[in-house]
Amino acid sequence: MVSISHRNGVNQICLRPNRSASWSQTKWLISGLSCVAILVALAWSLAGAWLILPFAGLEVALLAALAFKVCKHTYHQQVIKVSAHCIDVQWGQHYPKRRWQFPRENSLVLVEKARHSLSGDRLVLLGNQQRLPIGEYLNQDDQRKLLSALRDLHVPITFRGQNSIVAMPSEPETDK
Repeated sequence: MVSISHRNGVNQICLRPNRSASWSQTKWLISGLSCVAILVALAWSLAGAWLILPFAGLEVALLAALAFKVCKHTYHQQVIKVSAHCIDVQWGQHYPKRRWQFPRENSLVLVEKARHSLSGDRLVLLGNQQRLPIGEYLNQDDQRKLLSALRDLHVPITFRGQNSIVAMPSEPETDK
């Protein structure tokens, strides 16, 4: 998701992954699936297959751990602030944990075209001997929106590569 705002002469672009479920919705999903797994395991244990109980517990624990990890990753964000003299990039979850600064006059965005037409391009901010990938988790539409916003802010953009594999090539026309 790309959101753009303007405050005090600084243009801010906020990049977030698309989030299909919040943490509270994920907890409901974990609870529901856990109840089903535990009920099935209890039924089998009452039938004499008690050995299934530890594996059901392991399944529930693994589901919870992976769901937490995936949900936590969807709360990361990058904030790109473009001012007259500087491009400032901040990355973090609830607050900025890392920060990079690029002088505006030496910076550009390199778009490395994906080899496959279904893959997203790779966007890299270059400047001052630094190379910073931006918007790694954006889909193709959001990448286009980000590039459009950067172009509107007069940040130089250059392209490298081309799509060499097309997922669904158009049918060649045949002469009848």
